Formats: sequence, structure tokens, C-alpha cells
Amino acid sequence: MAENYIDNERFHQLILEYHERKKQNPKERIPEEVGKMIITMAKRLATRYVFNNYTFKEEFINDAILRAVEIFDNYDPVKYDKPFAYFTLVMWRTFLQRIQKEKQERTKREKLVMVDDIFSLQEGDECYVNKDSLI
Repeated sequence: MAENYIDNERFHQLILEYHERKKQNPKERIPEEVGKMIITMAKRLATRYVFNNYTFKEEFINDAILRAVEIFDNYDPVKYDKPFAYFTLVMWRTFLQRIQKEKQERTKREKLVMVDDIFSLQEGDECYVNKDSLI
């Protein structure tokens, strides 16, 4: 069997221990080892072929880490025993959300370029750019 880069059983055990400590101390911080695992998962997921050609890979990774930490307490280690799958799915969906945001921003930028007079040719030129067409 191939060696995995994240040990799911160890990950699950660390989360169980964290939740036990959290009951005693509500201000308990996420263990450093768990944080490193989350960072590793985000970086590794960003290398998948479906996310390979995007220029905003760092945003993928940062968004995924942030989202995983935000919803960390939502994971119930008593009910579920596969934290790797849970957090990978969360990160995957976060990547897709970032792609949607970037597409919306790109569309806004393209519309702005087509409407703004600053991008038209100099005065006296025959070519004009407006939101409907290029003349």
C-alpha cells in the first residue's frame, strides 16, 4: 500500500484530542501539527491538474487554509472518522469558489475596458470602442 502524505488516523486522533481539550478550555488553539497538515493538504490539492493552469494559485491555497480553519470546529470526530476527506472536500469547494470570483472580476474588468473612453484611440482616429461594438 502506498504511503500517504497525511496520516488520516493520526489526523483524526489529533482532532479528537483537540475537541476534548476544547471542552475544558473554550479558547483552545488548533494544534500546530494539525495546522501543518491543513497547509500541506491545501498545497498538494493546488497541484492537481484541474487547478494547474490558474495564475492565482496562492489565492487558492490561502482561501483553502482560511476556510479549513474557519470550519474546523464544525467537524465532529465522534460522528466521522475521515477528516482528510472532509477537509479536502472543503478545500476543493473553496478552490471552485475562488475560480468563480476570479471569473466575475475578469468579466467586470473586461466590461470596464469596453466602456471607458480612456481606452479608445486618440482624438481624430477612426476607431471607437464602446460597450456595444468596435467601430
